[in-house]
Amino acid sequence: MPEDSLITKGPEVADVNRSVWKVWATVVVPVLAAFGASFFFINGNLLWGGILAVLFLSLFALQVFFLKEFGYLALTILLETVVLLVPYYHISFNYLAISAVAILVCLAGGALAGRRELENTLRVPFSRVARKALAGGATGLLLGMAILGAVSNGAFSYNSVVKTLLDPVITPVMKYYSPDYTPDMSVRGVLTQIARRTQPAIDKLPPATANKVLNDAVNAASAQLKASLGVEINLDATISANVTDLFAKKVGTMGLPTELLIYAVVFLLLWATIRFAAAIISYPLLVVAFVLFEILIAVGFAVVQLESRSREIVLLS
Repeated sequence: MPEDSLITKGPEVADVNRSVWKVWATVVVPVLAAFGASFFFINGNLLWGGILAVLFLSLFALQVFFLKEFGYLALTILLETVVLLVPYYHISFNYLAISAVAILVCLAGGALAGRRELENTLRVPFSRVARKALAGGATGLLLGMAILGAVSNGAFSYNSVVKTLLDPVITPVMKYYSPDYTPDMSVRGVLTQIARRTQPAIDKLPPATANKVLNDAVNAASAQLKASLGVEINLDATISANVTDLFAKKVGTMGLPTELLIYAVVFLLLWATIRFAAAIISYPLLVVAFVLFEILIAVGFAVVQLESRSREIVLLS
């Protein structure tokens, strides 16, 4: 064994960090990045929120390699969960608690899965360990932000989330009936365009008569929609807003078991969507995490070496 080996200078247990300040830096910096990401998200600054979220998730993956003691790892995950919730302190405690559990479980699951992978190999399998941590961390962050955003009055609000999800689905359908349709168009505007399209001779009528015919057509279409759906249509709101309102009213009239079942199905769909998104974004995040890992190795923040049983370990030297 080389004379300058860190193992010869330390205790019998090799896989232990030697630098206290580096351990605390590994704890504190990701916590600050998590707080910054949450703060910018709730204030509608998606650019900086996204940058800090990428930084946080990348550093979260590196914590799996750098933090040896379970106490430090548990403390870090707890702090990261808390700071992600702090900017949303004004919302209902029940939703904060649900979000906290979702974030905590996903972060802990990702970190523990990565640690198990790391401990069961002789060489450091960076991509496999980091991807497990990133998938768990991204799932927790996306799920927590989705829940918090759904009940928040900030720029990242429930209506904006629903609009983001529904508009790509609604727009192609509506463009078939109304080629000039845009997501911000009101229901009245859509019905007016459809009426003009179905009655091309309307432009030949006097303006007053044409307006009356269009209004009558819109009112008739609105009455038909109300009869079919059983709820009042807000002609001055967008289609996505009416769909959201329709869902809320329909669910509210159902019995508790059915209502719980519907929300359970919605949550499972949300969970499946988020898990799929987390799996996809873990690949570009893996690149960022690997670059940071190599930089920290290059500047001497950590080292990779073989312990006495020829098992490769990462140490904060």
